Amino acid sequence: SNMSGTIAVRNTYSQGSLTITKSASGLVGDDVVPAGTTFTVKTGNETYASFTYGDMTNGSYTLTGVPIDATYSVEESGAAVTGYKLETEIGNAVELSSSNMSGTIAVRNTYSQGSLKIKKTFSGLKDGDKVPGGTTFVVKQKIGNGNETEFATFKYSQMTDGIYTINNVPVDATYSVVESGADVRWYSLQTTIGSPVTLTSENTSDEIEVKNEYTRKTSTIDVTKIVSGNMGDQTADFTFTATFTYTDGTTSSEPFTLKHGGLKKFEGVEWGTKITIQETKADGYETSVGLGADDPETGATATINPVENQYYKVTFKNNREVEIDTGVPTESKPYLLLLGLIPLAGFGAVMMSRRRRKEEE
Repeated sequence: SNMSGTIAVRNTYSQGSLTITKSASGLVGDDVVPAGTTFTVKTGNETYASFTYGDMTNGSYTLTGVPIDATYSVEESGAAVTGYKLETEIGNAVELSSSNMSGTIAVRNTYSQGSLKIKKTFSGLKDGDKVPGGTTFVVKQKIGNGNETEFATFKYSQMTDGIYTINNVPVDATYSVVESGADVRWYSLQTTIGSPVTLTSENTSDEIEVKNEYTRKTSTIDVTKIVSGNMGDQTADFTFTATFTYTDGTTSSEPFTLKHGGLKKFEGVEWGTKITIQETKADGYETSVGLGADDPETGATATINPVENQYYKVTFKNNREVEIDTGVPTESKPYLLLLGLIPLAGFGAVMMSRRRRKEEE
């Protein structure tokens, strides 16, 4: 009743699929993965397919109709972003087969920038003097042959133990530092700044040192003595005491003596030091003193606060005038007669001398 039959043979052929995923970390601000980043899918040494990051959707791209019984790998190029060090990790190759029809290869980009440490050292400050907290540091950046631009600014008060570290510093650029506002009252300042540094993907961190050498400014003080008057003794020693009051509140003193025309020199007197020079009273003398020999002030003490000048001159004057009393008023007639008799007395003495010589002959 059923003399014939049909058997159908149906073959279903299928190929696999391969998904490439892309993730990136470390980019900051407006920096993004370049849309032109290229992914090349290979089987052995042969290129099977290629596409760009711009072709991806949410960091994923799927190839369909991919022949099985083959092994696939991925290469990436053009993912570099200016100013970043790039580290790329690509998943292992995937073998598609009848039992493994799909696979995924992950591409991971890690972007990182460098760090720059600014180190501040100083020497020479004393008596509690400090580096101004407002001392300003400007970090400048130069990329390639371009002009320098300001990259970062901070103040000494923001440093910790003399260190300020800037993170997320773009690599493939050169950095330098400029310092301002480090002057301290009464000091001269010499600043030495380390050479510019270049950050690269191989050298992502570096340091620039700023050295301040402070030297306390000093003055020279000359103390001179002038003795005058008809009874002024220009061979006598006159006694002085110089008292120094330092900025830390301590004091010291130094006695010395001067004759007429003498000089006492104080060298290396630090600015901010108060110097008081006092002469011990000399009986019978009128004493005056001033900064310079012109128009001195009355008194026996000079005070100098060297904060502006490199040289000071202090002159002490001692004058002793004594009126010689003849016993006869100079405006009286007896005084005038006395003056008239002086020549006659001389003439008489000469005549007496001649007479004696004749008698002896």
